[in-house]
Amino acid sequence: MKLRKLCFTLILCAFVGLIFAQGSKSDATASVNDKKQKPNTKTESNADTDKTPRRIVASGTNASIKNASMLNSDKDDFSPVFYNNGLIYCSTAKKGSKKASSKKDDNDAPEDINLKYALFDSLGNLMKPANFGHRANTKTNEGPSCFTANEDTLYLSRTASKGGVVTLNKSGKATLKIYIKTRDTSSNFVGEEILPFESENYSYCHPTLSADGNRLYFASDMPGGFGGMDLWVSRRMKDGSWSQPINLGARVNSAKNEVFPYMSEKGNLYYSSDGMPNGKGGYDLYRIEIEHRTARSFPLGEPFNTEGDDFGIMFLPKSETKGYFSSNRKGGSGGDDIYEFEFIKQ
Repeated sequence: MKLRKLCFTLILCAFVGLIFAQGSKSDATASVNDKKQKPNTKTESNADTDKTPRRIVASGTNASIKNASMLNSDKDDFSPVFYNNGLIYCSTAKKGSKKASSKKDDNDAPEDINLKYALFDSLGNLMKPANFGHRANTKTNEGPSCFTANEDTLYLSRTASKGGVVTLNKSGKATLKIYIKTRDTSSNFVGEEILPFESENYSYCHPTLSADGNRLYFASDMPGGFGGMDLWVSRRMKDGSWSQPINLGARVNSAKNEVFPYMSEKGNLYYSSDGMPNGKGGYDLYRIEIEHRTARSFPLGEPFNTEGDDFGIMFLPKSETKGYFSSNRKGGSGGDDIYEFEFIKQ
């Protein structure tokens, strides 16, 4: 895995190349070591509090996949979500061009991550993407996001910042936060609210909501986890506030990293891990019926999982047969590419 990608995974839990001048590989290692504090014994399932990894059932998947070439550049394009008859996704491609810069310094430097938006036409084909622009993008970096069912509220992964300026915690490290933005009458997403439990010392990112909007799943390196990045859940209280997060336990989390969760309309939690058994290599995709206490995670298998990094999956509305996911597998257009898939009935 590229150094810039490794550092960003450890510090800011994303797969593309944002790492600030203030950061370094040693900072990344320290960020993970910092969380090895007193464990949080409260997990989503009491059966998982012994932190013993559970058996993972291997699985192959009968599905067809193809490169979503309309979305992909020679940079990184990843983690799509559905919004207003289209897809919002993360991209490091520069505006107006799919070509890399001819300047070596530009190609080696960290690149900004912004949100792009591609609509479906009347035949269901993706049209040329455009920047999500002033609707959500800022001078800092935007990452994987999700919307409420009515699409009026956006939960956005973003570099912690104020007024477009990156803020560092007391240790001098940059972190990610989940920002809550609401849609105004001009369809712009405004607001700087963060979740009440977010600490400046750790990263919180990759939000995904349950179908009823009452459970928020996300990735974090906060203390009390099993390894590097863990998956957690917060539940909406009767007054509309969000509860203190609960770790999803050993059914989901390993001694390494679990990131990019996605909750389907049918209640299946999909995520990516580099620490679970039966992986193909790099980060692999897994699924679990998370609300069933006895359910266990299993890998999606081929053709989803490869020796590369496979992550950022989502399904189209009213379907758990068609969707998109992200991968840096061989044969793509750039670094991370978005792929279209459809499950095939056997």
